[in-house]
Amino acid sequence: MSANLGNIQAGPQWSDLAFSGKAGPTLSVCLAEEVNSTCEWECRVLARTEHGSFHVGAFRTRPPARGEVPSRLVATAFFPGAIGWLTSWHLRSGGTLRSAAAASLHSSDCCSGSIPGVTAMLSGVGPTSQRAFTFEALIGAPRLLAPAGALLAQVGAQLTDPAGPAGFVLLFDSTAAPVAGDVPIWAEHVGSVAGGAFAADPTRAEYQPGALGRPVTLGLWAAFSSTANVYTALAGNTFEATTEAALP
Repeated sequence: MSANLGNIQAGPQWSDLAFSGKAGPTLSVCLAEEVNSTCEWECRVLARTEHGSFHVGAFRTRPPARGEVPSRLVATAFFPGAIGWLTSWHLRSGGTLRSAAAASLHSSDCCSGSIPGVTAMLSGVGPTSQRAFTFEALIGAPRLLAPAGALLAQVGAQLTDPAGPAGFVLLFDSTAAPVAGDVPIWAEHVGSVAGGAFAADPTRAEYQPGALGRPVTLGLWAAFSSTANVYTALAGNTFEATTEAALP
């Protein structure tokens, strides 16, 4: 097995990168970028055979700024009869005219694939992915904090009026806004309740799922409730939420 490495550049032109060496019917396409890159690259893959070159397929990459690992496998290709490979790259969105990345092609004549064509690969979000911060003011109704596919690192909620009604900050993983009776994935009391039902609590709640984070399956929602086990809407106070997550 062998590989060659070349730079791809932004701009109106296409950057061509060919595999050199003894190629086979399978191809692995890897890409290395800056950790904060916002570039979305388009790549077209051609296979060379004894009877000419043929277009196999195309794909687009997702940038590290949206959760991808900076150095990663971005696609595989399979073309029975291929004896050589060529890729052409073009910047479709993000980045600047000075943006660049390093692509590498890997092939072998000892392996075979399953379905001919090009398969794009996503490394997915992980604990080391580039994280985004969002700030939301929750006023009465529940608020969406992060979309499905995000990896949640932390949520902080600060009561807007410390002297206002106390209650519970609730988090939900659901496709739609929670309604009365829905069960949260997490709850924490903030403020103090008249009559001594609760000791005085801080006006700030923090949810930290741990070093590996928490995957958001359907959508992360926050709400203010008078009860902890189920959602019971509580008016008269609001909080501001700060969410840290690697976005899909």
